[in-house]
Amino acid sequence: MRIVAGEFGGRVLAVPKRDLRPTTERTREAVMSMLGPLLEDAVVLDAFAGSGAYGFEALSRGAARVVFVELEPVCCRTLDLNARALEVDERVIIHRGSAQRLLPKLTDRFQLLFCDPPYDLDEAAPLLEAMAALAAPEARLIYEARTGASLPLRVGRFRRTSQRNYGAAQIAVYAEDEADEERGPIAEGDGLGDGNLSGLV
Repeated sequence: MRIVAGEFGGRVLAVPKRDLRPTTERTREAVMSMLGPLLEDAVVLDAFAGSGAYGFEALSRGAARVVFVELEPVCCRTLDLNARALEVDERVIIHRGSAQRLLPKLTDRFQLLFCDPPYDLDEAAPLLEAMAALAAPEARLIYEARTGASLPLRVGRFRRTSQRNYGAAQIAVYAEDEADEERGPIAEGDGLGDGNLSGLV
């Protein structure tokens, strides 16, 4: 798996030797491209981190630091390995444990919050609520789920502003209601052939 663009574009990430479902490069590129300037100097949360693809892609594109949350020891070791290989270990914190248990204990405030749980984990609402509690003003919550999964329209002060499919993956983006009063209805689609993704932000 490689980082798509930015400072570390083309660099290969180590992937844990276990049954993972990495987010595809195409999906990450779509998500990161539409976040654009929000990445610069952002403090990022990457929950259910796996190899850390979302977090390291964010660092490559200008994020200040990333907090990874991951349960599996082999994945935590891989996160550390990738951070050291990219020489960003001073900009990375790795918390080992379940996201359900650890998220309520975090004290940081994040501008971007990624959550990519196993597709068979039906806990979108409580996970999004935990993310919303950690969000800084004007933050974005990005939740990846199985295509067709039912995701809440609202969570805390956040509203789902976009929901797009990329093959088997469904990406939902949540923003504060106040920031989206003039953005109109939720953007939905299959993610195929979308030339303009600005409506996702």
